[in-house]
Amino acid sequence: MKNDELILKASPLPSKTWNFLKINDTDIPVPKKIKSENECSVKCLPENIKLLRTDANEALKIFKGEKISGALGENVEKWLSEQNLKCMFFTVEASKSGRDLENSDAEKRGGKANGLTGLNAAGAAPARPGGKDILPAHITIELKAEEKHASLFVIHAKKGTNSRFIFECRQNTNFSNTGEGFLAVFVLCCLEENSALEISKIQFLGQKTAYLSDIGALAKRDSKLTLIRGNFGAEKSWLGSKTSLKGDGAEIESKLAYMTDDSQTLDINDIGIHYGKRTVSGFNSQGVMLGKSYKNYKGTIDFIKGCSSSSGEEKEDVLLLSDDIINKSTPVILCDEEDVTGNHGATLGKIDENLLFYMGSRGLDGQSAKRLIANGKLYNIINRIPSKELIEKTVSHIDTAF
Repeated sequence: MKNDELILKASPLPSKTWNFLKINDTDIPVPKKIKSENECSVKCLPENIKLLRTDANEALKIFKGEKISGALGENVEKWLSEQNLKCMFFTVEASKSGRDLENSDAEKRGGKANGLTGLNAAGAAPARPGGKDILPAHITIELKAEEKHASLFVIHAKKGTNSRFIFECRQNTNFSNTGEGFLAVFVLCCLEENSALEISKIQFLGQKTAYLSDIGALAKRDSKLTLIRGNFGAEKSWLGSKTSLKGDGAEIESKLAYMTDDSQTLDINDIGIHYGKRTVSGFNSQGVMLGKSYKNYKGTIDFIKGCSSSSGEEKEDVLLLSDDIINKSTPVILCDEEDVTGNHGATLGKIDENLLFYMGSRGLDGQSAKRLIANGKLYNIINRIPSKELIEKTVSHIDTAF
């Protein structure tokens, strides 16, 4: 440990298992003091999204005492609070362009114009708005030097709103790949009744950089949170997400694509907690591992007593392109309610030699075939990013590994 670092016990597994497996938590080295807040650029900010730079504690008061926390744990939260950072506070207001659910759209789906009852005319939870035509707010977080930076974002999606955010984490072109950097990016969000929020968080950082990413969310009645994450850079990455489905009919859909190469390490901790009735969670991770890389995935779905008629599913699919990688996958379902449906599983596999032979017979060399298969493995998730430029950048980044 360096003199200017702290080692935090973080990313705890909600249900402890055998210590010898070394998956209950992880040690995260963080700087004792962040030198400065990272400068962020915001473009394409829709007119119904208001931005305020303020103290984090002041921003969190809007949630009226509701606890919103991420999956990296209390030690990371304490460290972050000690940095006294300003945060970027986004408020999503209702607007016609954002498809205000309290008005005519609600009636079309069988709800009531003056507030949905939680069930439509057919007795089912009301549909959420689509989002493909909603302009995303694009936030770029750029590491400009071998320094230590942190950024905190708070999003308040008001009742009946529909919004999309892109968080792009990248390195400056003048950044040395041999220098050690540190970037921490935290997002806390509250989804009010009948709101829809989509967050895309994509990371391309230098080879010697450490990356800390956490998302904490509170979802109220009939709201839906969509997470689309891509992790492709940094020597060491720790990712977390924790969603509390407090309201009846709330939903979380999480999509994660990652690639590890050389000696990269990746620790993932995704948690979905079901409190309300008819809540839905879905966690889908797709990964490609090469070189001597290491990955530890922890996924937990927790059904709290009283969350009847809820369902949760988590699955991971990993393509192993090396004999020297270390892969750990721990899908967990905790259940204190009988009337629920839960599914989990992990699939690990290598490329079939017969497939490589067939592709070779069609003129593709081994590396080109592997590149094509890796892109196919991740593309279904990458294609969900609401930015053509970012999709192309991601595909290009994957290609450089082969």
